[in-house]
Amino acid sequence: MDERLMQFRIGVMVLASILIAAILIVTFGEWRWPFPAEYTVYIRFPEAPGVAERSPLRKSGIVIGYVRSVELTPEGNVLVTARVERKYTLRHNEVCRLNRALLGDSILEFSLSPDPNAPKDIVKDGDVIKGVVPPDPIIVLTNLQERLVTAINSVNETSQALGDTVRSVNRILTENEQQLKELLSNANQTVTAAQQTVTNANEIIGDPELKGRLKEALSRVPQMVDEIRATLDETNQTIRTARANLENLRGVTEPLAQNGPAIVQRLDNSLTNLERVSAQLAEFSEALNREDTTLGKLVRDPTLYQKLDRTMTNIQSLTQDLRPVISDLRVFSDKIARHPEMLGVRGALERQAGTKGLPNLPSFTNQGQVETYPIEVPASNQRFSVLPGTLR
Repeated sequence: MDERLMQFRIGVMVLASILIAAILIVTFGEWRWPFPAEYTVYIRFPEAPGVAERSPLRKSGIVIGYVRSVELTPEGNVLVTARVERKYTLRHNEVCRLNRALLGDSILEFSLSPDPNAPKDIVKDGDVIKGVVPPDPIIVLTNLQERLVTAINSVNETSQALGDTVRSVNRILTENEQQLKELLSNANQTVTAAQQTVTNANEIIGDPELKGRLKEALSRVPQMVDEIRATLDETNQTIRTARANLENLRGVTEPLAQNGPAIVQRLDNSLTNLERVSAQLAEFSEALNREDTTLGKLVRDPTLYQKLDRTMTNIQSLTQDLRPVISDLRVFSDKIARHPEMLGVRGALERQAGTKGLPNLPSFTNQGQVETYPIEVPASNQRFSVLPGTLR
């Protein structure tokens, strides 16, 4: 009985110790649930000093995840794989900064991006976020030390140069003391003359009439500025117009430049043809001026003109005389077309009708007599004698 009680007491002590240890871990340590709901985020850094597996991720001072792995990419960057608890939301307008402590530890801290146009989309599982690495304070101090050394050396050199300059000025003043006195005396006289000039200018400017003119001139200055501005605007418009004209002229001259040899060849051919025509005109004018040529006689001898005039008159009279003959021939051809039997025995034996249509006549037979029927022919308006038995 005592042994069982002792075992029970030992078990209660062990359970109490485990419970107290768990309470202490939760209270004073960063304890996590062994199997939390998480998602993966990839962070790309140019360098990641001090970042290792299980390094914490913070946002607004709260731990939201941890680093799972750190890899070096072929491009020389560092890709950090981080696990973030799902209850914490990250956005693409946030950047991950690598903050390093004095002891060398690194903490990944998420903060808003300085770019106001950054997208505000929620980071999903597997997205890549850009990481920012602030400069190392030690490196900054080292660079600052080098710059301080350079600045101190520059100050030393400047002080030495300034000392040399002061010594040179002192030597010059010592050697040229008399000239400096004369120079100061001349400067005093110059100042006195300047004062006299200013006094005279005050007397001139103090004139009320001159003041009025100056005020009027100053009041016209804005108007003059406006006119100058308008003139400049017109000049700019003229320049733009000239530029547009030059562009249009370029469009005309560019084809001329491209087809220059062909145009020159055509001009050469045209000039050659023009020379030929000029030679022919010269020959024609020479023949016209000569008295032994036909053209020369036609120009100078009125007899040839009178003969040509009489010839044209005779041709006109002959044309007027031929008109009745042509009319009779047209009537004759019309008759032959209607009654081809009039040409001979064959036409009479065949008794064929003419090619042109005749009006419908009553059928009759009258032996031994010649009957005459009036037939109106549209073309000639003539009367014909019809032989018996030719019409059916």
